[in-house]
Amino acid sequence: MDNISICITLKDRADYLDMHLHNLQHQNYDLKKVEICIADGGSSDNLKKVIEAWYKKFHQIKFAFCDRAALPFKIASNCPACDRNSMICNMASFEKVIVTDPEVLLTNRDQLQSVDLDLNNKILMLHHRCIRFAENVKYNYKANFYSLNKHNTIGRVFNFGGFCLAFNKSEFIRNGGFDERYALGFAGEDSYFVWWWKNNRKTQFGKYLVGHLWHPSPSLNPSYQKLRREYTLPLHSRLKAENAYPNGDNPDWQRPEMIKELKIWKS
Repeated sequence: MDNISICITLKDRADYLDMHLHNLQHQNYDLKKVEICIADGGSSDNLKKVIEAWYKKFHQIKFAFCDRAALPFKIASNCPACDRNSMICNMASFEKVIVTDPEVLLTNRDQLQSVDLDLNNKILMLHHRCIRFAENVKYNYKANFYSLNKHNTIGRVFNFGGFCLAFNKSEFIRNGGFDERYALGFAGEDSYFVWWWKNNRKTQFGKYLVGHLWHPSPSLNPSYQKLRREYTLPLHSRLKAENAYPNGDNPDWQRPEMIKELKIWKS
């Protein structure tokens, strides 16, 4: 088993983080080889209490305020491209990295072990198929593991997107990270990330699904829909047509200036 950094961006998602960390307890993996990195957008909930409750289970938990005001441009919606780049490049301690969201759950006890083994191929990037939970489904802390079945999930399996990505940090940096031009629009940064790596490096689906706990979708916001239609989709088409290297003309994309108030919880 190698060390793994699990990187999460969030704001006011303490309840989901608590579920996510509980979900990890069921892995057939030495969690003392796992660090949790959290890039926070300025939460006002009980996030730090959740960290205090869980950090001793892991190698450590790193927390930092990810300051979007430090950027030379304004993020138009809630695109996490810059936050993720900054966190992965400047907070992750280990070579093997999983980047995900607090509302995402692993669905098999051997999932971390599978990711670890797959990432022995340095150029490989894993992206995981994802299925969403129904709105009325509540996380069950008493269950040995949170199973997926037709009674607690809705809709189709999502094959693409950034629900749970895994790669080697050195390759992420070499390949230019998430293209921060998407930060001026709505979403799309994860789609291009997967597309580019698939067409220029090597990708495969993770062995197991991930589950996504329900929350209201920001894609229903009319202003975000307009932004996506008028900016993001044309950008996406252009970058794909050019097979554009992510952040190719942008030497500043790693954004260390965003990381503020770094704190480490370690037993």
